[in-house]
This record gives sequence, structure tokens and C-alpha cells, in this order.
Amino acid sequence: MAALATPQLESIAIAIANNVGLTELQFCGSGAFKETFRVRNQRGELFALKVLDRSKCNIVRTQREIEAAQRCNSVRIAKIKDFGVHVDSQKQEFDYVIEEFFGGGTLQDRLTRGAMPVSDIKRYGLALCEALVVLHELKLVHRDIKPENIMFADSATEPVLVDFGLVRDLSKTSLTLSSLPQGPGTPLYSSPEQLNNEKALIDWRSDQFSVGLVLGLCLTGEHPFYSNGMSVGDVVDAMISRSRCSVTFRAAAKAAGCAFLIKTMAPWPVQRFPHPLHLMEELKA
Repeated sequence: MAALATPQLESIAIAIANNVGLTELQFCGSGAFKETFRVRNQRGELFALKVLDRSKCNIVRTQREIEAAQRCNSVRIAKIKDFGVHVDSQKQEFDYVIEEFFGGGTLQDRLTRGAMPVSDIKRYGLALCEALVVLHELKLVHRDIKPENIMFADSATEPVLVDFGLVRDLSKTSLTLSSLPQGPGTPLYSSPEQLNNEKALIDWRSDQFSVGLVLGLCLTGEHPFYSNGMSVGDVVDAMISRSRCSVTFRAAAKAAGCAFLIKTMAPWPVQRFPHPLHLMEELKA
């Protein structure tokens, strides 16, 4: 994340906040095509204001992100409070979204403290599976489940899934060109079918792969496909080529009573759990 907001998007955020009655704007971070600011409404409630740069993103994908998030009615998925388009003095358009604010930070923040107890991993896994159940029923695939997109309201709450910027609606035509060698997603947390842009294979089990990978990282403190001496590129290549999790990870997962995590990251979707409820049963055991 950038340490400072870009002057242009910060000025746009200030203008939007003034227009809709929000105050105390504070920069939180940035992504590939948007910046996020913490704001407060007149009742004192905190929200996240996200300003999107249209020159860097696909407006149709942005619309799908908003539509998909609005369809999800779950405490495990971030809720959109408002959205709109701001036109600046140069007639340039900027999309904005106002979402729930999560002051407890991200799972990535918690990972900086190292591996976590199995009890926490199973608790986080169950909460994320609740989100997967909703997505599965709506024929939505998040496609970007990673520690940075898993947030907490405070230190004691369950995680919430955020950022639907890469969501795939299986009931609509794909926006990704079939000719591309790699599909949308964060490579270190994407399923093999995403990495190989095998669109016909992508469904909720692709998100299952990412959830399992994230939980595996929480368990050992290392990427489940990492072996000694591997670079980041080597790890991604192993996933692309449909290798199994590392021998070290598989041994650690079995020793911790979390062998089910190995199945979530099976090379092919058909080898993973067929429904989110099946994974939930393992997490409850």
C-alpha cells in the first residue's frame, strides 16, 4: 500500500465527502486502481470511502462489483452503504463506493505476528465458509480472497470478506478475454484454474482453494506451496503446473489435525470439497 494518497484522488475524496455529508477524512491505503479513506457521518459512524480511477479500471467490472456486493446479505461480507459518480471541474468522472469500516485491521496485519493457534484458524475458516455459502448460492466467485481482503471490526470479532473488484458472476458473460494466458486474481493466492485462465473450471471451489491457502498460511506462517530456496515466481509456477502443497506443509497440516486443508488446495476443482457445508463440517470437527 502507498504511504500517502495521490493528490488528485485525495481532492476528489474531499469533494465527495463534502457533497454527501461526511467528515474527518483520513487516508487508509491504495490498490491498483482505487484509494480508500476513513470517514465519519453526522451520527458519528465510521465508513470506508473508496474512490476509483476510471482511467485504470473497467467501468463494467466496477458495476458488477457493486451489484454483486449488494446482493450479498451476510455479516461475513462487507456491506455497501452508498455509491455514485463524482464529476470534477475538468468533467472527469470518478466512481466512489461507501462501505462498512473495519477498524480491527486485516488478516495480513495479524499474520505479521506469525503462525496462529488451530482454534483461531478453524474459527476464521468457519466464518469465511459462511461467506462462501452465500457466494455459492448467488453463483458468485470472489476470485481475490487473500489476507489483505479479510478484515475485522475489532480484535474480538470474526473476519469479514471485502473487495469484490474481481468478482465473477457465473450467470453473466465473462469480462476476461479467453486468449489471456492468466486470469484475474492475486497470483500467490489464486487457484490453478485462475492462473491458467481456464474459465470453464472456475466456480466456488476456486475460492475454496484460496481460503484453504490463506488458512494454511495462518497455520504455518509460510505459503503452503513454498519449499526451501523457492522464489515467489517458483511458488506461483508450482501452482500453475498443478503441483501439490509442499511436503513440509502436508506434514504440518496432518500433525495439527488440519489435513482437510490439503484437500482444499487439490490441483483440480473436482478433487476439492463439493460444497461449502462439507468444508464447514471439517472445520467444526
